[in-house]
Amino acid sequence: MLRNFTATKTVRTRSFVRPGPQILYRSSARRFNTYENNASPKPTEEHTPLRSRTSFTNSLWSTRLQAMRQAEESTKRKLIPKRMAESYVEGVLPFSSDADMREDYQNTWGGLRLGKLFEDLDALSGMIAYRHCEDGDVHTLPLRIVTASVDRIDLLNPLTADKDLKLSGHVAYVGKSSMNITIRVEELPEDGDASKSTPILLSNFTMVARDPLTNKPVSINPLHVESEKEKLIGSLGNETRKRASYHRSHALSREPPTQEEVARIHSVWLGQEHLDSMTHDPFHVQPSRSPDQVTPAETALRRVNICHPQERNIHNNVFGGYLMRESFDLAHATATLFAHARPIFTSSSSIAFQKPVPIGSILDFHSRVVYSNVDRGSFSVSVSAEVIDPLTGERQTTCVFHYAFRVKDEKKDTLKRIAAVNYGDAMRSVMALRREQESGGAEKERQFEEFEKGRFDPKA
Repeated sequence: MLRNFTATKTVRTRSFVRPGPQILYRSSARRFNTYENNASPKPTEEHTPLRSRTSFTNSLWSTRLQAMRQAEESTKRKLIPKRMAESYVEGVLPFSSDADMREDYQNTWGGLRLGKLFEDLDALSGMIAYRHCEDGDVHTLPLRIVTASVDRIDLLNPLTADKDLKLSGHVAYVGKSSMNITIRVEELPEDGDASKSTPILLSNFTMVARDPLTNKPVSINPLHVESEKEKLIGSLGNETRKRASYHRSHALSREPPTQEEVARIHSVWLGQEHLDSMTHDPFHVQPSRSPDQVTPAETALRRVNICHPQERNIHNNVFGGYLMRESFDLAHATATLFAHARPIFTSSSSIAFQKPVPIGSILDFHSRVVYSNVDRGSFSVSVSAEVIDPLTGERQTTCVFHYAFRVKDEKKDTLKRIAAVNYGDAMRSVMALRREQESGGAEKERQFEEFEKGRFDPKA
């Protein structure tokens, strides 16, 4: 059974939401946000269920849609300091007792489809952001909340399909118009005692609030921090924000690689070129790969999707969680073919959503393995998502997704080294190495420590 929890300073109430498709709205086919008609209608009384979303995501959206129907555009918004407890939301995926839900999430190996879980994480982060931004007046038009980036997703322990999962999150840090959202996924024991839960996943989202009429960034409620626990969580959220900002400002699209990284690229080049031929014709040196090497292009896969209305969010654009699910499924397929074994997801980071995807557009996903570490049995898959205007053929990149995988120790021999054949391949390899260094070793220990330190009890 899914549960939503709303906490305030003095009152904490619980409402139970029945699993299954919830009601979303549709006024007419021409009201969707397509290239021919750019309108984003306000919810009406005429609605239809969206069966393409998970029951968890639909239950969150139905609450937000109800608030949107009651709102009035003329009501002026008030800024009210909010505590972390007021944005806290949690829910349970009852896989141990609900066979239909377990079937909906199960993958081919009998585990869980992480792509569908990522979809729920994105919907939950949006719900948390809305709870923080609301001013308590049902007549105030809710802000337009968009996912700016997925700063990190770390899988801390393996997922099993027969144990209940608890998803919980809250606002951890607030800027002028942006919020850092921390979401935890825990595996509940058979007796349901949350104090004995096992950490499964830790994620951080950055959400941005926009004016619902002008679509410009707008000031949001400040975060009111009182207890020492809230101050600690706030500092962790600020550190996450600073790390994400640092990685964006030092991206290879903004500054050249370091001397150490340049030396590594040169070392790779030395290992795959016929240097003797340079004395004869230095302009026609052909790469020479050993049998344990493969180029990124040789690992590439592609998927093309038409964006149908069933994939819309409450603002009538394509749901960001759908993009995450589709990109991860393609990355997982790419990883499986590359490893010739079952790939194990470890982390994802630096996913920035650059532009909305209108209904009616065409999505072109391209994936490839960009880096591998044979000694550790790890590798990285990047997936680019391009939006194509079906009327003009114009292409724009909406997002580039990065997913890190590993294989079991006995399968390390199946991995091949990635051989860069051009500067772009080399730069993508360097960026993947940076992400691996951030998520490996001591960083993983830091994630476990952050998971435990950041545990939040809305009743406290």
